[in-house]
Amino acid sequence: MTQGPLPLILLAAKDHPDTKFRNHLWLILDKWLDAKSPPINSDVIGQKLLEQSGTLLEPFRIDDDDKRISIFLTKLAFVKKSPASRFRIVSSDTMGNDGGLVITRGGQSFYSERYALGSNRLVNSNLRFYAPSMSPMSPLRSTFSGTPHACMRSDDNGLYIDFPVSLMQRVGWVRTNPNIELKSIFKPLLENSVVGPKSLPLTKLDVKFTANENGLSLAVTKPEALIRFSSYVVQGSSVQLKAENAFEIAVELPKTAEGVAPVTIVAGDAFAVQWMNVDGFGFPDLERSDIGAISNWAFQHSHWIKLS
Repeated sequence: MTQGPLPLILLAAKDHPDTKFRNHLWLILDKWLDAKSPPINSDVIGQKLLEQSGTLLEPFRIDDDDKRISIFLTKLAFVKKSPASRFRIVSSDTMGNDGGLVITRGGQSFYSERYALGSNRLVNSNLRFYAPSMSPMSPLRSTFSGTPHACMRSDDNGLYIDFPVSLMQRVGWVRTNPNIELKSIFKPLLENSVVGPKSLPLTKLDVKFTANENGLSLAVTKPEALIRFSSYVVQGSSVQLKAENAFEIAVELPKTAEGVAPVTIVAGDAFAVQWMNVDGFGFPDLERSDIGAISNWAFQHSHWIKLS
């Protein structure tokens, strides 16, 4: 799935505490969309949302905030280069992302029921969709005190980066049992994590992960691995840990190989998959200042972050 940062931009346009910044993002989004010449206008979509009432068992209603995103995404779904032929909008009152109003590229619409015996139920559908109630539960930076960090240390045997269990919980890698849960992700961590500006896979360095109730550690102990990894340390490069979860962790290596290692929480494409499917829709380019404002409030996105 290639959703890119569009869901994160829309999350900020909807929920960022600064009204002026929200309006600023909407100006960028609307200008970007208008340049694509969507074939269906906002009034037509808005009228369909207003007229749709759903069924007795599954009533349909869209809140005002959800309406703006619904209209925006439906218009975007039908621009010339979009892969979508239909777009589905789930009721604001529905818990989950099934059912809802389906609008076709040709401007037709119908209601898709969640009920197993419903007459218009879509059983197997990969429709792009928007499900308002499924807004991602995410580690917004603004909801935590202090800056997340890891710690780097060394001894006669090698170099180590320790990630506290509180950070693992914050990004959703740990729920109840750190020892077991962290050990279960060793394989994807080794297969997907990278270091340095050219994103060298950690598998090329022969490193290993360990874990206990206190958190996760990256250990570099083999002689050749130490030589190669040390070159990244003296440059103050970054390691990006990816474990096939919604969020990743980028850690800046301290050049002294000792002490605090600043951490950036990074959203991958999967962070909002229950909220919306905008695979292939693209996204507007933002100024670095706008990316910074979103990241300072929420988190980075993997498309934006640049390893150094």
